[in-house]
Amino acid sequence: NTVQQVQSVVLTTTGLFAWGSTGHLFSTSIKNNTTFGALSINSSNNSYDLPTGLTPADVKMMFATYQTLVIVTCDGQAWVLSQNANNRGNGGSGNATTWYRVSTASNTPLQNIIAVRGCRSGLIALTSDNRLYTWGASTYRGTSGTGNGKQARTYATEMVKPAEMGTVKMIG
Repeated sequence: NTVQQVQSVVLTTTGLFAWGSTGHLFSTSIKNNTTFGALSINSSNNSYDLPTGLTPADVKMMFATYQTLVIVTCDGQAWVLSQNANNRGNGGSGNATTWYRVSTASNTPLQNIIAVRGCRSGLIALTSDNRLYTWGASTYRGTSGTGNGKQARTYATEMVKPAEMGTVKMIG
């Protein structure tokens, strides 16, 4: 449902800027018009509209999908700003106007993240030790077996990889 309605984002040395159809990436509390301009993420407590304590130089990559923006920092943290509670990776709590650090359980942040990708119904992270984690409204854990069917996962859950799978190069 976003083919004709797109909201885009760019990170500059002075912070986050967005443009396009409102509500498709960011809550209208953050960006309520279509013009190219700075965001207003009041919960970020910094002038860059990033999670508290982070600057644009700390960000290694950004990934956006319908109603969700993810950043990965140079030191391997993943932070999510999402209108979808399941995509926040924090147990499903909070709101659409606050950054949340992706965790595997309460007070257990996922660490050593290389990349995050996904879609509106789920996200996947690759860590430096060749592990894959998934979370979101409709995700699969991996190979068949107990607990591997499609589920909503509000915390990052390690995926079960096929035995013959080598080192992961990329995710998408």
